[in-house]
Amino acid sequence: MKLDQIDDKKLVLKAAQSVWAANKYFVLACDQTAYRDVRQLLRPDTQRLNEAYTLLQRIDATYQSTASEALPELANALYHAAGYFKQLLSNERRQAINALIRDQPAAALAELERETTNYHVDYLLSSRLWPSQREKPFNHVPVRLTYQGQVYEASELLWQGDHVIRRT
Repeated sequence: MKLDQIDDKKLVLKAAQSVWAANKYFVLACDQTAYRDVRQLLRPDTQRLNEAYTLLQRIDATYQSTASEALPELANALYHAAGYFKQLLSNERRQAINALIRDQPAAALAELERETTNYHVDYLLSSRLWPSQREKPFNHVPVRLTYQGQVYEASELLWQGDHVIRRT
């Protein structure tokens, strides 16, 4: 496999944002402080991409062998993810999911992953919180990106902080 390095700042930023979208609930389930720190590092007025990358890499390395069901702040992340279903599920169903999160977070994790697939909630489909997504590298770009007429398919790019690597 050949690897091409791409340094274009706009493409790198798009890649970083999509990697963060895939990792944000995983990070929130691991460490709320790290979640806030990464968010701050990726703000438009800050954009300290190398630092954000390093922090995400550290969180991934620390928790990669921890099952999603056993992440220390899982319930908090699940409550946030459940917010995407406000318009999709009945009030009774949302209340049942919230009770499940409170009483049986592991079961709630499985249920929310099923609902994400059933309702095809794009923003959550590639979330690394879901057990089915955990084997993917934390820095793979999970969505198709188009930039300056070039199309990069999902998982073709790996974000590396200040650049991306294209796998060809």
